[in-house]
Formats: sequence, structure tokens, C-alpha cells
Amino acid sequence: MGDTKLVAIFDSWGKMHKFDFNPDSGKVCYKAKMMETGFYNESKKLNTVAHGILFVESDPPRKKCVAPMCNLMAANDNTFVNNMEIAPGKFCSLTDTSTWQDFNAETLGDFHKHKFNDHIKKPAHMAQMGPAHPQLRPNYPNTWVSVEQQSPLLPGGKPIVTVFTLDTAKPDMRFEVASYEYANLPYFHSFGLHEDFALLIHQPVWVDISQLEKTGLLGPAFTDLPDTNTKFKVVPFNGGDIVTYNSSEHFYHLHTVNTHTVVGANGNTQIVVDAEVYEGFPYTDPSMTIPGIKNKTARDACRAGCFGMIKRYSIDTVTGVVAKGVPSRPPTPRLRSL
Repeated sequence: MGDTKLVAIFDSWGKMHKFDFNPDSGKVCYKAKMMETGFYNESKKLNTVAHGILFVESDPPRKKCVAPMCNLMAANDNTFVNNMEIAPGKFCSLTDTSTWQDFNAETLGDFHKHKFNDHIKKPAHMAQMGPAHPQLRPNYPNTWVSVEQQSPLLPGGKPIVTVFTLDTAKPDMRFEVASYEYANLPYFHSFGLHEDFALLIHQPVWVDISQLEKTGLLGPAFTDLPDTNTKFKVVPFNGGDIVTYNSSEHFYHLHTVNTHTVVGANGNTQIVVDAEVYEGFPYTDPSMTIPGIKNKTARDACRAGCFGMIKRYSIDTVTGVVAKGVPSRPPTPRLRSL
């Protein structure tokens, strides 16, 4: 924008693409339009990259904030990761934040923040993050399920994770399934879902909000926990206890393929989840920048955070043992060497 360039591949402005298929004529009508979000409009008005949260600072760097926390308090509505039909004819765009953006699917315009008229936000907390991939609850075709992570506003407070449902008949009203405190603000890009429960994979990384306040950058805010193994939390929909299952492995997680239950050879119920996992955290690898992705040497050097694998994990709900992840297919590189 102007003479300023975005650096991280995840910081790009979004662009909507629409395809209308006409079976009678056999023709396809195509439309594309930039997502006119608050971040995009402000950047366009200033002819530079506007303030807001980025993964990596722009080139050249943006001017420092005059007002305290101006990056944290900016629009932060660059929700280009996923779209969903929240209710019949009503669409939202999302990313890994608590902000959902309404938009007009016909014109690909009219972006504005979706307003929730509910009270799932906890006292003395601020909604910060949420997965980009809400899901419809199996066998409940009108019920969306998602998660919200809230950070404490007062010293000594703990982050809170809330699992909620949303009915397509009332898309402005979320209903809390359950909430729990956690030592650090976790990061979820997706989660597992079964008819009876949500499965949250707590990977060994957390988001340091104080770094976001200081720098306006997600890269430095992602804080690794090198001595911590990945955990699974099962949140039942029937009001039962939230159960934590500790894995013996240290891995990072982005997408969830499938979640189901089976009866194991020992007669115990097993929760089975297929997940996209990495040995390193993908978002902080240097190759995940525009200069890095254009550099073959950098791409070839990126192993832990660039080569994902689908692994199957089995959780014995009686003994609590999490079986070591079994690859369900060979490693698939996110970035191929050219």
C-alpha cells in the first residue's frame, strides 16, 4: 500500500471470489472484490499500512503509536481466513480472533462487525481470540459450535476459554456450553467436534498479550513452551465435567480432520481424532514471510514448521492414556521446493 509492503504471508489484505454456476446454460459467472474491512479502508485512506495487529512488521515499519495500545485497539478486522453461512442467507468472515464480520454475499461488500447480544464475556476479561473454523454440531444441523479465548484485564487474573453454541435462528445469541481457566492464553486455529463433546487441543504455545500491547505483532507474542507436552480437553455438551488428557508428545496443531468414538479392544470407549500436526510452530518460521517463501534455500531449510502430517490420536476415556500419534499418510509439505 503506497510505498509500504506487508511482509508476512498471513498479513495480506483479503479478496473475495465468487462463482455462480448455472446448470441450465452450463456457464459460470465469476466476481472478485477486495474485502473492504476497516483495516483495508484505513490503509487505503492513509496510502500505507494502517495500525493494527500484524504477524510481522511492515517494510518500512509503520509509525509508532501515539495513543497507548493503538494497534490492539484498531479495527483488527482482516478476517480473510474463512467464510460461513451463520444463518440462511447471512454470511460471516472469520480469522483467529473473536471478531466475526458480516458481509453481503451478493455484492461481496458491506463489511461490518457482527454484533452478539449475549453475555458470554466474563467480568474483568476481554475477548481476544477464537478459531477460524466453527463447525456445525453433528446431527444438529442448525447449531454452530465455536470457542472464545478471553484475557484478564486485572493483575493476577487468568485467561478463560469458553465453548459456545449458536443457533441459526438466533445468529446474534451465543449460548455458553462451558468455560474453564487456563494458565496462559491458548491459541486454537480449529478444534475437534463430536455430537456429544468438543475436543480442544492445547498445543505448547501461548499468546502473550503484553507483547501485542507493546509491539502490535503476533510473531513475538507467540510464546513457545518447549518443556510442555500437548494436552487434549474434552468439553461435554451435557454439562458434565471437563476432562483433560495429557499426551506424551510435544506437537503443534492447526487443522482437525475428524473426531469420533469407538470401543477399544479392552472394552473402553476411545476418542479418536485425526489432526494436522507439526514438529515446530508454523506461524513463526522465517519462511512464512513473503521474502522467505520466494527463497528456495529458506523453503528447503523449513522442516519442523512447514511439513505437516495427519496423525491419529486415540484417547482411552477410562484409563486416560493417550496413544502416541500414528501417521495416517506420508508427510505433506506445505511449501514445495521449486
